[in-house]
Amino acid sequence: MSMLTDLKWNDLVAISTLATILSGLLYLILKSRLSNDFVTQAEYTGAQDELRKRLGEIETRLDRVPTHSDIQALARQIGEVGTQVAVVGEQARGLKDSVARIEHQLNMFLQATLERESH
Repeated sequence: MSMLTDLKWNDLVAISTLATILSGLLYLILKSRLSNDFVTQAEYTGAQDELRKRLGEIETRLDRVPTHSDIQALARQIGEVGTQVAVVGEQARGLKDSVARIEHQLNMFLQATLERESH
């Protein structure tokens, strides 16, 4: 006869009890190990809320970032300011020459006045 037919009822109960205990232990070990690998529903919901908040902050910041057309307009304005500064610089140089001529004339007038008073 085969080995399974030679087993008695007590042996079958002992084997099934042992198998049940081992499978229970295996379940508890796996549950313990895997519970550390996965988040709870509350943790998942909290993480989702935090990510939504951060995404909202990023979207708000992106709304404030200048667009391509804004940057082009700014570049045009900077170019215009550069041109205006160059014009003002030329005008200042022209004023410098005018002030130098006026100063020269004042010096000549002062010198002539001093010479008249000394005679």
